[in-house]
Amino acid sequence: MQQMRGPGVVIALCCVGFLALLATQWQGRQPVGGIVVRGATGLSETAIRAVADTFVDRRMRDVVFADVRDLVERLPYVQEASVYMSGTNRLTIDVRERAPVAHVLMSDGSLRYVDVDGRVLPPPPQLVGLNVPLVRSDGNDACTERQLRTAAAMLTAARQHLDEDLMQSVSEVVVDAACDRIDLLAGGVTWKLSGGRTDGFRRTFADMNVFWEQASMLLPTSGAIVDMSWQRQIVVRKRPEVATINS
Repeated sequence: MQQMRGPGVVIALCCVGFLALLATQWQGRQPVGGIVVRGATGLSETAIRAVADTFVDRRMRDVVFADVRDLVERLPYVQEASVYMSGTNRLTIDVRERAPVAHVLMSDGSLRYVDVDGRVLPPPPQLVGLNVPLVRSDGNDACTERQLRTAAAMLTAARQHLDEDLMQSVSEVVVDAACDRIDLLAGGVTWKLSGGRTDGFRRTFADMNVFWEQASMLLPTSGAIVDMSWQRQIVVRKRPEVATINS
């Protein structure tokens, strides 16, 4: 019995392999019947579908997933993508978008999104309202690439380490020309920070969280300035009010 069972197993395996080959060939001849896009918002979905729709009705075996991925990743709001087949003939595209962290005012007066790398993104294809702060230079000039990178690094660290309510209240980021100092407008307070490495931002935000929890109620209702740029001390002062003269 043992001797007879061996050839039977071999024949069964050959049949399974042959059927699998037939199934693969049949599937390869099927046209792409649909596109599934996951992880995209209004920032990128329209552009992704415009790329993906060019592959509809092609035979599955003629679609190179790496080529589709490369085309999708060239889109300005796409950070990375993966492409694979789902079901019998659906092409699925999973994407991770470039997350805007701020607005920046351009020289033509338009507002543009800035991503985590400080890159200025093109206008989105449709109106998308994101709660992100405005980044600007401390002078009248437009922000430089270095200022945008500094602001983006600071805001990325803030999202990870700053108190959630305080982070949600951030409305404006002002960076000096040398990127040595940053003014962060949040919670009705101007927080003065030192520009620098991400680990420095992390320590500063830890101190801000403690100070905000313990002393926020003691701050002036408006015009408070909290200077976090000094080592081992926090300087609090009130912005001088500008006198108005009624004629």
